[in-house]
This record gives sequence, C-alpha cells and structure tokens, in this order.
Amino acid sequence: MVATDSQTSVCQDVTVFLDGSGSASITAGDVDGGSTDNCAITSQSVTPSSFNCSNTGANTVTLTNTDGSGNTSTCTATVTVNDSTAPTAVCQNITVSLDGSGNASITGADLDGGSTDNCSIVSQTASPSSF
Repeated sequence: MVATDSQTSVCQDVTVFLDGSGSASITAGDVDGGSTDNCAITSQSVTPSSFNCSNTGANTVTLTNTDGSGNTSTCTATVTVNDSTAPTAVCQNITVSLDGSGNASITGADLDGGSTDNCSIVSQTASPSSF
C-alpha cells in the first residue's frame, strides 16, 4: 500500500496599508484562504512578506504549506499595497522682490519649510504664484 499526500494550498488576496515610515508586512496566515492537508500543515511561509513605497499597487506573493512529511504545496495571491498617509506640509514665510516691470513669481519649493511624506513628495505648488 502506498500512502499519498492530499494537500491543497488555497490563497486569498489582501490589501495592506503602508505605515508612517513607508513599510508594511504580512504573515502567511494573511493570505491563507483555507489550505488543507490530510495530516496537518506544520509550517507556512509567504514570499515576499514585506513591502515599501516602491511596491505600491498589486504584488504577487507565494504561499508555501509544508506538512510533517516534508510535502509542500503552493499558491499565489495578490497583495495590494496602498499608501494612504497624506504628506505633512510645512511652510515658511518668504520675501520676494518685484522685478523692473513690477512682477514676481514663486514656486512651491520656495515656500517649503521641510515638508515630509512616508514615501516621497511628488509635486509642490504655490497658489497664487504670480504677483
């Protein structure tokens, strides 16, 4: 009689949110959607399990289940990484001089006094910008 292993890995998609430092992580249990084994699953792992600002959007991860006999099965899930932390705007007062025609203009960078974001600041604008 030959013993056979009946192991099924079942994955589920998840969404994670980056924290204030721009990172997030998951465990194998987060993407396990009800995996089974005829004996018992003794360990689970997921790769990759950590994410940062460069991973914003959909990411494919692999769940690996292992039983006591060393048999493995895998499945894949999609981990959607969201950056929902708004930037912190820090402004500074500035003085501008009018040109010979009585005009001056400024940019968002001129007003920036050390603004921050957990990922990166893509653009800065000033309104109004012409005087």
